[in-house]
Amino acid sequence: MKVYSYFANINFKNQKELIDLWRSSWSSRGFEPILLTEEDAKKHLYYTDYIKELKQIHIDVLDEEITDYGMSCYLRWMAYATIDSDKPILTMDYDIINTGLDIIELEFPIDTKIKLYSNYCPCFVSGTPDQFDGLCRKFVQISKQNIKKCKRKKVPFGLGNWYHDNEFFIYHHDLLNEDVIFTSSDKVLPFDCNVNMEGKAVHVSHSSVMKFKQQNPDYIYKGDDLRTHLIKTILLK
Repeated sequence: MKVYSYFANINFKNQKELIDLWRSSWSSRGFEPILLTEEDAKKHLYYTDYIKELKQIHIDVLDEEITDYGMSCYLRWMAYATIDSDKPILTMDYDIINTGLDIIELEFPIDTKIKLYSNYCPCFVSGTPDQFDGLCRKFVQISKQNIKKCKRKKVPFGLGNWYHDNEFFIYHHDLLNEDVIFTSSDKVLPFDCNVNMEGKAVHVSHSSVMKFKQQNPDYIYKGDDLRTHLIKTILLK
């Protein structure tokens, strides 16, 4: 079974090591991890207009240009949309580490909707390439129709000065009922040193690592060094 992630060179420290850990954790359970890039997204006929539209949307919402990282959050969906398959594929961030999930646990029937397994966080998602194609168009269509709503929503959520795919799902989930299922799977857990992570897909996100550091301020590692260290630790258990 193939699983997909997306890479953009955004100058994060330890990015290559993190990807290697992702690959090895999934391949050791029988999966075939595949990393897509912007070159895959460029195969899509909507690519040029998509970028142009997203850049303008970010300015309209926040009066700031979208960052390379922010654009990569949207381009990954376009890359997934170019995959040659009429069946659902499994996509994820490459800080999702497999600590023991086998293929049989993640087999799923063809669904009529995209499924997010961590509520509004798009870190672990199933869907068909055609569904991801439709989602790319929804990013633009819904955002353009709801610029004022986006401006209002940002304040109560206390989010940073960006409008990425995560914010899109948070702000507009009520408009996506026909396209997206938001669920919380017990197979996908945020990293927590106080919880048994074995046999799960563990999201060792930047925010969960920061939380760990706050709880353990004297820990010798910090930043991305801490993230890769924690991943190696849970994989050795």
